[in-house]
Amino acid sequence: MKFLSDGAYLLAAQLVARLLAFSLTFVVARTLGLEQLAMLGLAQSLVGFATVAGDAGLGTSAVQRIARGEDSHQVVHDTARAQVWISIVASLAMVPIIATQTDVLLALSLCVTPMVIAATATYVLQARLQARKIAVGQIAGNLLVASVGILLAVIGLPLGVVALVYPAGLFLTMIIVNAQAKVSIRDIVGLPHFAHFVRDGRSYASLLFYTLVVHAYSACLLILSQNLASGRHFEGTGLASRMLILMVIPSVILGSMMLPRFAAVTPSAKRLSLLTGGAFLAGALLATANALLAPVYVPLLFGSEAVPYIGAVQLVGAQVPFSFACTILTSAALAERRFVSTGLAYALALLSQITFALLFSQFSTSVFVLAISVSECIFLVVLASQRLLLSRGTS
Repeated sequence: MKFLSDGAYLLAAQLVARLLAFSLTFVVARTLGLEQLAMLGLAQSLVGFATVAGDAGLGTSAVQRIARGEDSHQVVHDTARAQVWISIVASLAMVPIIATQTDVLLALSLCVTPMVIAATATYVLQARLQARKIAVGQIAGNLLVASVGILLAVIGLPLGVVALVYPAGLFLTMIIVNAQAKVSIRDIVGLPHFAHFVRDGRSYASLLFYTLVVHAYSACLLILSQNLASGRHFEGTGLASRMLILMVIPSVILGSMMLPRFAAVTPSAKRLSLLTGGAFLAGALLATANALLAPVYVPLLFGSEAVPYIGAVQLVGAQVPFSFACTILTSAALAERRFVSTGLAYALALLSQITFALLFSQFSTSVFVLAISVSECIFLVVLASQRLLLSRGTS
């Protein structure tokens, strides 16, 4: 019952938090235009590489270590300091790339985001299954993003100035989450201790490989949309990607809840199959609802300029059931520390996404966004095949 209660609470809180943040998305689309919205999405996707590099898979490892009974303060010392220093280096490396692809002011506004995320000890509360405490911080941060961001956008300030609200909101979330986790500034600031990572260097290298491939997979379609077919898919893909992020919130929550449970108790093959099938059906229901409601909510939220992209928003939802099912299998694989094999599965899905994006780029944006749905289907097949081979190998 606690699992269902925490899941329902965290889902509701995440929906509220994301809707607050997405309210700024709607205002940006209406005041600055869909191209600026896509530009913001691209900049956030690129800065995400620095965020992922800063995490280096250490957050996932921290959840597992705390869930297995290690002292949380020692885990924070090992994790947070290393993440902060790595994210600083990664951010400095990404700023010129983001500035070239988007805008200098936008790049500078978002470049501190990875450091703030690295300093947020969410993994402590996640490992303790304290979903409500995580939700409080996320809602507060996104409330700041929505209220201040909307005000700045309505005033008519440039996108780079409006984007400052994102690191500001994350900073507020950091303060609240760290207070709830009883993590002080001294736990985070200081020279990192690498002794633990040296002892398990191969595992962390595998985690870094995995997380970088995952983010490349997530950001790939939007990056390609700007560079293929003279960029004519950029606006539509930016809009569809924004809505896809909203639709997969339950999948993200499911993964964050299943990982510590799978790390503590290995699920049986039957239970894993039932969870995967149930997740797929839940995702299919959500995708169907999106397809039916998109003609209503897209023009209502984004204005008449978004009407040509209703089909793209409808079809991008085809990824959702596959995403839900993959979340169960990836959580089980990560709990078993199978980072390399799961990363290779993502790499295969990434290559398939690039291939289909190249093939579909000559057609409409609605067809172009299907590349991510096809690649997610391939990813699910590869994960299921890996699980089947694993079960046969241990039987």
